[in-house]
Amino acid sequence: MATEIATAQVIHVAGFAGDPQFQKVANIVAALEHLVGSKKIRARIIEHKTKDAYSKWAQEKIGQLNARGNQIDSSASPLCYNDNNEYLGTAEEGIEYLRSDF
Repeated sequence: MATEIATAQVIHVAGFAGDPQFQKVANIVAALEHLVGSKKIRARIIEHKTKDAYSKWAQEKIGQLNARGNQIDSSASPLCYNDNNEYLGTAEEGIEYLRSDF
């Protein structure tokens, strides 16, 4: 009998250091990785020093994401997406995604 090997879902949370919403979601994803295990979820936190640095990075990254019909604001922080480059949302949408999947 073959055994299925589950791969961890990688959740990226990007934002800037001074943003409390970014800090909140980054902490939730990191805690969830520890609670459910790194075989189910892996947190990738991308922290930029300033809002300007984040916005410049986000403008480029947004072009690589599957927005799934959403309009993505490059100044909105945090930016949550998975390893398939599927946009998961900003703070509240990202948290809701985590609630529904984990």
